Amino acid sequence: MARYVATPSLPNKEGNATEYKGMLHGWKRCYLKLDRTYLHSYEALHSPAPLKSLLRFDITGVYDYPYRNSSLEITTKHGKSKSWIIEVPEEELHDWKRCLIAHLPSAQSEKQSAADSSTGSVEEPSLADQLLPLPGYMRDVPPPYDECVKQHQT
Repeated sequence: MARYVATPSLPNKEGNATEYKGMLHGWKRCYLKLDRTYLHSYEALHSPAPLKSLLRFDITGVYDYPYRNSSLEITTKHGKSKSWIIEVPEEELHDWKRCLIAHLPSAQSEKQSAADSSTGSVEEPSLADQLLPLPGYMRDVPPPYDECVKQHQT
């Protein structure tokens, strides 16, 4: 008899935001809705169809956008040109970030490690711990350009 393990559902989130539309259009108000499989951007709460959508599993990372307060840059596996930049209310920033990265393996491993630390289980060493150190020519900082030029001139 096969046992099926229930997978935890991904968190949903929705709310008003401001989205960066590009250099020509600047920042525009929108309504974001994150459901189980998509992140949708609507013109307003009761708009019939989204302006654009992003498959949730295409999201590869969520980072703080350094040029504007309470803004996030959502990177996708399609490259930098397809990333989304959104601004959300300050009090909801952490919650949006948590919901947007919930499907990523790193977020799930953090949840697992928190659960493991509470139960006291021992983790196996990671692959990074097992790698050999880099050779010296890869670790050392190269000399400044001026010194290289002087060496070649003599």
